Amino acid sequence: MINHSQKLEELIDGEVQEIVESSYKEARQVLADHYDKLKDMAQQLLKREKIDESDIVAILGPRPQQKEVSEAETGWEKKSAAEKNAAPISTRRAVN
Repeated sequence: MINHSQKLEELIDGEVQEIVESSYKEARQVLADHYDKLKDMAQQLLKREKIDESDIVAILGPRPQQKEVSEAETGWEKKSAAEKNAAPISTRRAVN
């Protein structure tokens, strides 16, 4: 007899498997659709061992513009770069 937790586990496993398979297919399709750009990037890396943002933009083109989301839409307070990179107070070491 299968109990409720086993049924739930099987349901979750099935859903996770569907998500993984769907994501894998989507990733393969994106790579196939842009194979020429992927090949160009690989050639540049083989030639120079390292590429920078300007090289990537030259190969892929500029990034699509992303909509700026306001604080009102997210309910999150915007932080400065310094605040984003600062460690939480509880993990800072005291300086003697």
